[in-house]
Amino acid sequence: MREVFDRDQAAEYLGVCPDTVTALCKRGALKHVKMARAVRIRKEWCIEFLESNAVGGDGHTPAADAIFPKQAG
Repeated sequence: MREVFDRDQAAEYLGVCPDTVTALCKRGALKHVKMARAVRIRKEWCIEFLESNAVGGDGHTPAADAIFPKQAG
């Protein structure tokens, strides 16, 4: 498999639509390199994204915990 993806290839690898990859790149959630109008995403960056957003055994993601902190009690 390729080590560097374009937007469509990254979307296929991640199991999302290409527009989602574009949105993730724009908000800085997915590392990428922009060359003129082309976006390139390394396979390892896709893996890092997946690992950093993995749901834990308690059903929480790091992003969700930042927005909705666990309440004491």
